[in-house]
Amino acid sequence: MATQTGVKKLEKKVNLLSKALHLLLYEEKEKISKKEAREIERRLSAYMKAKKNDFVNLEDVVDAASKNKQKGSKRA
Repeated sequence: MATQTGVKKLEKKVNLLSKALHLLLYEEKEKISKKEAREIERRLSAYMKAKKNDFVNLEDVVDAASKNKQKGSKRA
């Protein structure tokens, strides 16, 4: 019985993530409840917090690229 409950919970999570992914990839509206929307928001927020160190500041990248380009043109 506990296994069936666990499977049902996983099915709900998969369904929820499937709806979120469909929305992100295809930008098509899909009916979701407020509860599902909060769950998606919570999961995405947790994901972003966990991956925070994987992101770089765009301005830093542009500045570094600009400096490398200037160094390259001075050598030529």
